[in-house]
Amino acid sequence: MLEVFCKFKSQFNRSEPMSSLPVLHIGHVNLLSASLLAVSIEDFNEFGCPNCGYHYAETGNWCGLGVFVNRCPECDKVFMVSDGSLLGGAKLGEHPRKGVPKHGNLDRRPLNGEYLHVFEIQDIWPAQLTFFCEFCEACIFCGGTHLVDHRLFGSVHCQAAARRIMLMFKTGVTLLFRDSNPDKVMVVFSSCDRHRDRLQKLRESIADNGNVILEEMTK
Repeated sequence: MLEVFCKFKSQFNRSEPMSSLPVLHIGHVNLLSASLLAVSIEDFNEFGCPNCGYHYAETGNWCGLGVFVNRCPECDKVFMVSDGSLLGGAKLGEHPRKGVPKHGNLDRRPLNGEYLHVFEIQDIWPAQLTFFCEFCEACIFCGGTHLVDHRLFGSVHCQAAARRIMLMFKTGVTLLFRDSNPDKVMVVFSSCDRHRDRLQKLRESIADNGNVILEEMTK
């Protein structure tokens, strides 16, 4: 059965340093960068970045008064999202892309296989299984559920690509992603002790092929 496990619910990172963002003096409610676009939370959720329409703001810096300063990871521009409050001289305006649906990453594909950036294999010791066992239950090679202690993590650029990779295997693959940014997907491959070497070979084959996984590598 193909399972998708959603983890890490979206939340604004209120501890992110603001040194690289337009200067805000919250104590005096003084906005030094009044040219920033300010849109409502509802409009952002529906139409995305007010500059390009991307559906996710990579950083969220809480400025108080229900206002967040965000940077778009696609166009790299900074804008504000507000619950309706005003900050200094900023006015909450209509979303410039109103009526145009937000978008995610393009579903880019190589001529053969799927792009997959792989990391080092993680060997999960018994003390850690409480966390991992809820989504890593079977070996991708044999389907066994005994001593499934090894994980290979890989990242892809969109859910469509991740789901196609899942279809290359009968079991043992899980997707991890945030509800707020579903395009940033982590693909987790599990293996038992007996097939740990095959998992390592799979990782090396993907890396040697320019971080592209082919279906024949899974056999």
